[in-house]
Amino acid sequence: MLIYRIESDNIGPFESKTINSTHKYKCGDKKDMYLSYYVPNNPNHPLYHDYPSYLPDRTERHMHPDADFGTPLGKFMFSRFKTNDNGSKGFDLGDYVFGFANTEHLNIWFSPQELAKFYIQGYEIHIYDVPDDKVVLGSRQVCFRVQDAISNKKCNIVDLESLGIDMKSFYRAFFYLVSDIESGIEEDEEDEEEYEADNYIDAYDSY
Repeated sequence: MLIYRIESDNIGPFESKTINSTHKYKCGDKKDMYLSYYVPNNPNHPLYHDYPSYLPDRTERHMHPDADFGTPLGKFMFSRFKTNDNGSKGFDLGDYVFGFANTEHLNIWFSPQELAKFYIQGYEIHIYDVPDDKVVLGSRQVCFRVQDAISNKKCNIVDLESLGIDMKSFYRAFFYLVSDIESGIEEDEEDEEEYEADNYIDAYDSY
């Protein structure tokens, strides 16, 4: 089974274990402004995206594993729920990590603009090939152990179109972030400005 996961060769996974809406931009002990949860209100802004919390069928876009009731993943999570010696409670996941079993679920969870933020910081999509019997399935996420993987392929930017990612939106955000970093302008200072999409689409077309 192919599993899609976001991580960095140099820094590690973007979040140590689970993929969730609260911590998905916290990279271990490092937190960068470009990985903060920032979505401009201006639809013309290169980082704007409309990814509501719920899908048209009213299921949650971010289906967390501990709320994935009735699935092997949900059962797995609660089989690992424990009370620590200090009285705190939590999930002891050991060396299991999380990812997506198909590109549709990857694209449901992350917008092209969010993926551009990851790539600008050196976080890429990795594709793990893991034996089916070593994967715990959920509605949107799956979990597995890295050591069980047969292979691990890193997806460069040129590989993303084959994953069904909207590359015009991706490049529009990507080139904006590059120019923003080079000019030293923080995102939130530019929130309400008008942006001409043509500038970024031209950059995409000439890439």
